[in-house]
Amino acid sequence: TILKSQGAIVQSHLLNDRIVTTFGVRGDQRYNRLGTPVRLLPDGVTVDYNTYTQWRSDDWNMGKGPTRTAGVVAKPLRWLSMFANKSDSFQPAARQQDLYLRWLSDPVGKGEDYGFALNLFEGKLNVRVNRYKTSQLKNRNGVAGAMAQRLQRPDFTFNSNNANDSFQLQRHATAWVTEAAAAQGTTLTAEQIETRVADIMKIPVRYLHPFDSIPTATEDNIGKGTEVQVNYNPTAFWTMKLNVAEQQSMTANIAPEVTTWLNERTAVWETIIDPTIDRPWYTERYNNAGSAKQFVD
Repeated sequence: TILKSQGAIVQSHLLNDRIVTTFGVRGDQRYNRLGTPVRLLPDGVTVDYNTYTQWRSDDWNMGKGPTRTAGVVAKPLRWLSMFANKSDSFQPAARQQDLYLRWLSDPVGKGEDYGFALNLFEGKLNVRVNRYKTSQLKNRNGVAGAMAQRLQRPDFTFNSNNANDSFQLQRHATAWVTEAAAAQGTTLTAEQIETRVADIMKIPVRYLHPFDSIPTATEDNIGKGTEVQVNYNPTAFWTMKLNVAEQQSMTANIAPEVTTWLNERTAVWETIIDPTIDRPWYTERYNNAGSAKQFVD
């Protein structure tokens, strides 16, 4: 991953410093390229260390965006000042996919705050009031990402080596296909097996291979509140302080595609019958472990 940034900032002092403005902009460009998967030598044990320095055939992926900020401080009176700030930011992130193999856009941030400050009684009493709102949009570090990764485990063998995941549909569908072909005296190619497995699972063949990145999902994190600070110095030897804050934190737009994926896949899972036992695959407890339904629930 290569990150390139360039920017500028300008600050102006107007009307004998009664108004101070600040404007800034920065442009970020993130370049990302994936290496080839690590392979083993023909002995099946020794790592082929050359694969650590080999690149995939596809080109560099690039994400870019601006970060902008604007602020103003006004002092209409000697004892009163008012301020306001607004910013938006682009946060370069690693290239990642959602459950539908779509590449995720980079997270962005937005922020705004405004308020006033009082300087009274020859500087003995100072009061500052500030209201703010910050938003982190398309955040990938919340619980949504873990939910997306868990929802791959009922289907795909490459997502988890957990021994308790004996219910994985790709593993069972592969066995069903190869056993049915063998019973007819037929040996299928790898491509034929994948085509029939994908048909059973009702997904495109490309989903049967490890994704280019660990799947994840996004959510929006929003925080807002009010802060009050009071400092009082009645004498040079006595200081009193008071801080009051109201804060609210919210999470919104939590992985909407995860719910869609779960509903779509559940509708498929409930129709699949294990031909070797003539019972529904979704509720079967293979190897006396939990069923796929128990895992999802």
